[in-house]
Amino acid sequence: MSISSDPPKYIMVRNAIRESILNDQLASKSRLAPIAKMSVHFGVSPSVIQRALNDLVNDGFVECRGSCGYYVCGLPEKQDHEGQEISPNATREHSSAGISPVYLACTHHSDLVWCRTFEDADRVRKEQTRRLIEIAERNPEFHFFIEQAETAVGLPEFRTRLKTLLKTGQAELIGGMCIPDLNMISGETFLRSLLQGRADYRKYFGVETEIACLFDSFGMPFQVPQVLALSGYKYLIPGRLPNAPVTLDTNKPFRWNGANDSSILVSKFVMLNDIGYTTNLPVIYDPASRLKYDLEVLASSAEHSLAVFSKEEGLFDESFCRIVDQVNRESLREIRFARLQEYFESISEEAYPCYIGEFNPVFTGCYSTRIGNKQRLRRAENLMRRAEILAAAQSVELNAVEQNKELFRCAFHDAACGCCTDAAQKGILAKITSVISFAEKLCAPPPPKGKKFFIANTSGVKGCQLVSSSTPPDGILSERISGKYFFFAEMSAVGARSFRAGTCQESVKNVKNKSVKTGAFSVDFNGKYPRFSGAFDMFGDGFSAIRIRPDFGSMWTERFKKSVMDDSFSVEEPFTVTEGPLFYHAASTGHIVPEKTMMIGHTGKPWNGFKSLSWKKDFYFPKDRDFFLLKLTLDFAGRNTKVLIRFPHRLDPFSLERTDSVPFGSLARKPYYELESKFEKTMKRLRQEDYRLAMGDWPVLDWCDFADQHSAFAIANDGTPGCWSAGNDITFSLLRSGTAVEDGSLEPDPGAYDNGVHEYWFAFRVHAPGEIWKAAELGSILNRMPSETAPLPEGEWLSWDRENIALSCAERKDGKLILRFFEFCGKRSVVKFSGMWVNGKKLNEITPEGEFVRNVPDSGAVFAPGEIKTLSVE
Repeated sequence: MSISSDPPKYIMVRNAIRESILNDQLASKSRLAPIAKMSVHFGVSPSVIQRALNDLVNDGFVECRGSCGYYVCGLPEKQDHEGQEISPNATREHSSAGISPVYLACTHHSDLVWCRTFEDADRVRKEQTRRLIEIAERNPEFHFFIEQAETAVGLPEFRTRLKTLLKTGQAELIGGMCIPDLNMISGETFLRSLLQGRADYRKYFGVETEIACLFDSFGMPFQVPQVLALSGYKYLIPGRLPNAPVTLDTNKPFRWNGANDSSILVSKFVMLNDIGYTTNLPVIYDPASRLKYDLEVLASSAEHSLAVFSKEEGLFDESFCRIVDQVNRESLREIRFARLQEYFESISEEAYPCYIGEFNPVFTGCYSTRIGNKQRLRRAENLMRRAEILAAAQSVELNAVEQNKELFRCAFHDAACGCCTDAAQKGILAKITSVISFAEKLCAPPPPKGKKFFIANTSGVKGCQLVSSSTPPDGILSERISGKYFFFAEMSAVGARSFRAGTCQESVKNVKNKSVKTGAFSVDFNGKYPRFSGAFDMFGDGFSAIRIRPDFGSMWTERFKKSVMDDSFSVEEPFTVTEGPLFYHAASTGHIVPEKTMMIGHTGKPWNGFKSLSWKKDFYFPKDRDFFLLKLTLDFAGRNTKVLIRFPHRLDPFSLERTDSVPFGSLARKPYYELESKFEKTMKRLRQEDYRLAMGDWPVLDWCDFADQHSAFAIANDGTPGCWSAGNDITFSLLRSGTAVEDGSLEPDPGAYDNGVHEYWFAFRVHAPGEIWKAAELGSILNRMPSETAPLPEGEWLSWDRENIALSCAERKDGKLILRFFEFCGKRSVVKFSGMWVNGKKLNEITPEGEFVRNVPDSGAVFAPGEIKTLSVE
């Protein structure tokens, strides 16, 4: 939050009304004017009046009587030491303004990877940290903090001097290893990044930080409080907090409550800087004058107690200390250099509003900008977790600390979102590729010897399921697709099984009538799009239609000038349909006709930047399963375009429940943008300011699920996180290439246009309503399919008896087997574990850092709704 030269409008309105109440200009129990009239009187919008009234209600000055309006409360009178009659709330606030200091700290927000390479960012961080240390050494009152362990640990030449300043209280270390994106990475990656940061602080500096820093993270999922609490944090400097209820003032401290009684104290800070040039001409402030004026406003306000002077680029000027001293001489309220820990401890015992839920969505343009970053990151996460499980099966502790650190660097919010220059993108891709290569080597099978090969399942899904291998099995029907053999086989939840190598019967024939019928679906491919019928005809017309729309946004944000283009702008070639041993395969190609695309402006041509888009669709229908797959290949050229795919349905939109997979769980969400008026009652309304940065998409990880009272279906994806649902349409964001200049005048480089070929996989499953676990299972079928591996112990290594529990990781560490699970359906569950890893052994619940919590009884581990548990096996 930036501080301006004047208080926010709602504060001025609130203070004016409160002053009138205290001066008896507004009598006790009298009715206030309607919001519309007050809006005209004060010359502000109705939303400003509403926010001021909410504050007055919270402070006890005003009460809301619903449709009857707002009334002045009957305030109890109290004499102060001068005999003046004031309210109890006014007494507390007046006292706070006179006594409580403004806690002030300095930092460099280390957010340079979006505009610099990793190497160049490290160089800048080095110079910035050197300057901070030098200023602190010359000014004993000066204080600064480092918000990410990566910065402090990556500068070994400063460790001795930093340790000295940590002892004097002039320096402070907070946060995890880095500030990741929180929507497009797994909960496991988020948790481990926090643990790695705390471990590095402990190892190199002997520090146990209690303050988490997620400043500038794009969106905050609902599991953040639990993950932070499990990692040892008590306090949070948050990222962006969109979609907060109007009753919650996120500019003030509040408690964010999570699953399993977890809670974190959240406090934003007033961000100061020395940017002197502003647009309030004809007056221009030099940087020092501007900073002094902002400090004076801060010192005169009773609203804020925490401020941070932050610079992303450039170096600190030592004159900052002198300016603070000058303001303190002129002000009655002290601006005190202090540790953030001191501030949080000073407020931690007070009662604050509580909030349960997520803070999303924001910057939805990120969800499909440089889409390959999201796909590669999900692949790297899945491979790394698989490699750990395979190592655990061999009783080996996998030494992958450096590879995991590289994964965390690629999960940095601007890196994962792809909001960066081409030079920075090159480094991001190099890191993520190295992680994938490392994990692939650990997961890859050795050269075949003899007639035997091994398949390992690491997903937790058990029973007869789809398997992939480089060798066809003997005596089992298989089919070759995209260079691999696929077949169905009985597999343990987490375990391995051997197969004898055989031959594949390549018996593929054309389906002349272009209609297929499986155990679950009847589909006609004679038209432009597949048409479903029979028991599961819930899919609407135009299923899998590719659509585009003009998008003149930046890498972060979308800017739509026209609606989504309908099917009349595209050509779809007729499907070819074949039947193999296991699958029906329907394939078609299509393209956008540029001459038909809508005109923007007066050029007589398609909008500035769009050139071409073509695609190939490959549907695969297993003959006796309740799901099917879609492989989509796009070839795009141009810019200023958003590309989407449409999956319409016939479910009842008025009773529809949408559930999305999110880090460490799932969450029900509603549409909020571009709904037809007839569906208005189904929507969730965001705060008006949130719509500037949120344009319809909700973030999704592996899967999402849609259900009415009668039926449901799930959609799984392989790293396409933006999903838009409105009425009877479901739309996934595939890619976008905005070119607007935003955030420090960073103009998107050509690489951000995502020209070239992109591949996407989707999976679809029909199920009964309430079976959310079938959607999660579909995500595993698509992304964590059992596949070939080195020879491993055969049989079931690990299993559990509840379908609403997911395995997050299994690894050998410090001589013990460590398991982490989470509940994702919102059901309290008692879970029993079995398999050769745990049978006859003792299970303990521990913290993620390894501290003992309790023994797991023989009756099983109790999971609260949404709870994350870490277990050790001894």
